[in-house]
Amino acid sequence: PQPHGLKMSVAGVAHNDVPAAANWACAAASAAASAAACSSGSLQDAEFSAQMRRIEAALQGAPKHIRIRGTAWAQRLGLLASVRQSEFRRDRNLHAELLLQCIEDGRWEEPMDKHPPEGPLPCLPAHVACRLRRQKTERTDLVRHVGLAWTSSAGSEPLVRSLSQSAISQQQQKQQQQQQQQQQQSPGPQTRPARATTPRRPFSRDSCCCYYYCCCQAVLVVILVVELLNSRTVDLATVLQEPQQLLWEFGSLRLVKLTAKDHLSRLLPHLLPIARSLHECLTWRR
Repeated sequence: PQPHGLKMSVAGVAHNDVPAAANWACAAASAAASAAACSSGSLQDAEFSAQMRRIEAALQGAPKHIRIRGTAWAQRLGLLASVRQSEFRRDRNLHAELLLQCIEDGRWEEPMDKHPPEGPLPCLPAHVACRLRRQKTERTDLVRHVGLAWTSSAGSEPLVRSLSQSAISQQQQKQQQQQQQQQQQSPGPQTRPARATTPRRPFSRDSCCCYYYCCCQAVLVVILVVELLNSRTVDLATVLQEPQQLLWEFGSLRLVKLTAKDHLSRLLPHLLPIARSLHECLTWRR
């Protein structure tokens, strides 16, 4: 499109010299660039004005110490409302976004933890600036994803937070409805709630060996008790009163590990009646 004030047509450019055509192209490009800059600048100014209104609303319900410093920073940022440079506008909007987050969270971050300077704004830390840009990009992508406009038709106010929250709630409701419909249509084994299962303890090689030796020891203890009772060297009452003596006698054979003796001490009350019944059977046969 031709810039305002230039009436030169394409035919006129063709009949004139090359410098005139170059000047016309440069003028058209500069006009288009200035129009794009004005549109982006107006968008940044509208975003800043909306942020300042949200800051003013947040300060009304904030504590006293937050309200005092927040008001000072809001007044300092308000002096930058007529900034023309695009870089300064972006930095101003990032400071306003950080101020709003600090007021809502009730704690100050650098550089908001100090009083605002009289000169230029202090630079934001790299991690804070990256976080604010990432959050803004995520909100913008979410608004575009759900097909909502960046500005409202009434006052050109950015609807970033309200639209993002409503979009998230709508997506969650849709997902819940889809899951309920799938469960009603196909109540198969996949849709049934999973049972609470306790994790099984792995059965290691050491535990296998321990239980194996313990079983062998239990059998040999029964045999040992029977042999001791048959030899008439140990009375059954003595064995029942002092079962640890069997552990000492059997441990001298060095056939099992020490860990198996702990298991065997628990099995002795059950093994002694078995040994007694075997002894009675052998005595009755004789």
